[in-house]
Amino acid sequence: MKRFVILSAAVLLLAIVLSPQPAAAQLVTARVNGGGTATFNGALDQVGIEGSQFGMQVDIYADGSAQGNFKCLMAGRSAFPGFLIMEVTGKVTAGVGDPALGVATFSGDAVLTTGNGNHYPTTFVVTVHAGGPGVGNLQLDGQSDGFVPPAWGFPLETVVSGGISVQ
Repeated sequence: MKRFVILSAAVLLLAIVLSPQPAAAQLVTARVNGGGTATFNGALDQVGIEGSQFGMQVDIYADGSAQGNFKCLMAGRSAFPGFLIMEVTGKVTAGVGDPALGVATFSGDAVLTTGNGNHYPTTFVVTVHAGGPGVGNLQLDGQSDGFVPPAWGFPLETVVSGGISVQ
């Protein structure tokens, strides 16, 4: 009986040692969350674009990879020339962030929708500064296959309602 217990314990220990181990969890270095409305502070008044509605949830890891989602929509409160809407909806894949400074930059792949039936594959880059109304801000740039112009970007937007956090 004693040999059986020792043998069983040895087999169990060997099974534990030889079994595949899950990869160590990556260290989250910055967590970006936010949503609300923002304004271009008059930078695009001449074409009738006041600002956007935005939302984001992003985890940035020590190796520069990231996971999360980003959405920017200009519809209703901004007349976007030539389009019914302008919407960027994407998955975040890379980023850097500094919670002590309240700043982060993240990027990924998205779809640019113009509201007239067109959807364009897009890469995007967003830079954010943490804060609520009048303090937080974001800037969106992108590049889209088939869209003219292929490289596009917007001026800095300041948060009007809601907020952005970088922790």
